[in-house]
Amino acid sequence: MIKKILKIIFFILTVIKAIPRLNYNSLDSSETIKHAVKNKKSIIRWGDGETNLACGRSNHRQEKNKDLEKLLNDLIDNYSEDSPYILGMPNRYLKCKFFSMSIHNIIFWSRSRVYLRKKIKPDLIYGDSFTFRDAIVKQNNISHSLIRKLWQDYDNIVALHSNRKMDKITLSLFEDKKLINVLIPEKNAFLKYAAIQKKVFDLINDEELSTKDTAFVLAGSFTAKLLALDLIRKGFIVFDAGILLKPEPLYKKFNISMPE
Repeated sequence: MIKKILKIIFFILTVIKAIPRLNYNSLDSSETIKHAVKNKKSIIRWGDGETNLACGRSNHRQEKNKDLEKLLNDLIDNYSEDSPYILGMPNRYLKCKFFSMSIHNIIFWSRSRVYLRKKIKPDLIYGDSFTFRDAIVKQNNISHSLIRKLWQDYDNIVALHSNRKMDKITLSLFEDKKLINVLIPEKNAFLKYAAIQKKVFDLINDEELSTKDTAFVLAGSFTAKLLALDLIRKGFIVFDAGILLKPEPLYKKFNISMPE
């Protein structure tokens, strides 16, 4: 009983701290793509799941892990103007008026508003975490032709995900490319990170993939962030695309017809 009461009190305090909206430099979805294309930068996204794990909490895709907690905190702490990637933030839920959100979103995003207030550097430019989600439902001036500009200069696309069968709309985004799929576990993939990393690095060597002809599109949840950093260090362009490679939930939410 005492634990439940303390949990409720802590949640109420978190909500109160989350009321002030955050103020920082940010790009919308289309601007994020244009910035990445113009400056030859990768895209890494931050969401509520990253916040939970960075705060030492589990979520439905990944159990809490001290190593992962440190790596995620390092990711956001080390972000700078010179980073070869743009870090996407859930801007629409961080910068909005608190009471303009639904009860669901208040519960969902309060912890991120509190945590990210301490982490975001107002003088840096942050992208939009929802860039690839917007690409699916074609919101906020995002079209499929715009999203294709991210990998227009690359012949090979390595897609890392847990979706065994991509739908036609997703496949159409890579229709003129050589698409190489790498499957990973849907849950707790971080526990197998060493094997995933080796699998990808072996693929690079075996297929003789170079930074000039290959880009990576990742949908590996939190593990994707870490693999993205490792690949970026090798000179590759990487797009942490998340739901772009598994868009069924959004088709249902927005009542969009699923391709056969």
